[in-house]
Amino acid sequence: MMNYIKTKVYDTTIMSSDSGVKITVDLSLGAKSKTPLARGTVDYFIFKDGKISVNTNMKIRESAPYLPRFGFDFTLAKGLEELEYFGMGPEQCYIDMHSYARMGHFKTTVSDEYVPYIFPQEHGNHINTKWVKLYNENGKGL
Repeated sequence: MMNYIKTKVYDTTIMSSDSGVKITVDLSLGAKSKTPLARGTVDYFIFKDGKISVNTNMKIRESAPYLPRFGFDFTLAKGLEELEYFGMGPEQCYIDMHSYARMGHFKTTVSDEYVPYIFPQEHGNHINTKWVKLYNENGKGL
């Protein structure tokens, strides 16, 4: 069942304040026609200075099988090629393979993070990343 997990959104609310916008999504994760594996909320805070904060609060069903990973995918605008981050690097590193990496501030490009593996798979991860900037050649971005 793990390879059929889908996100179901029940409600979305948007609230504005002097500091920015808060978007709250009430959702569940699970297979179609099955009791959800997890239910909770995701809060996206978009501040006026451009910073974004994402907070997740999920309750996992007690009888749920081991969940190997929980994460987010963000689709970004084309042209955000410059990448700067504070985390483990400078090469890609994962929780089970990072003894060669060091914590630091690194600058690279999105294209340089690509690894042409024989089979398509995840690549370019940097564990323990505390912040990241993606921007275009004019310095505009996230």
